[in-house]
Amino acid sequence: MRAGRNPWKKATVKDECFRDYTEDCKAGSQYFLIKDITHERRCAILHSMLNVTPTHRPGEAETLRSQWLQEVNCCQANTNAGLPG
Repeated sequence: MRAGRNPWKKATVKDECFRDYTEDCKAGSQYFLIKDITHERRCAILHSMLNVTPTHRPGEAETLRSQWLQEVNCCQANTNAGLPG
């Protein structure tokens, strides 16, 4: 993840970081690791992607349409350039 590591080792209540995450979500607050490393609109999509209920997570199309990913600048391949022969 953006912090350079996964936020928890295993998604179980025995893992303190995962337990903190689920408790923060239940309380309606943002998980501190996500809140500290990113902008608010990034937090929303990250939290939705990490939803503990898989059916409540966004699909790839919704994720790609997120404002955060729409603002990512990517290089475009030059399809008109010929390769040296």
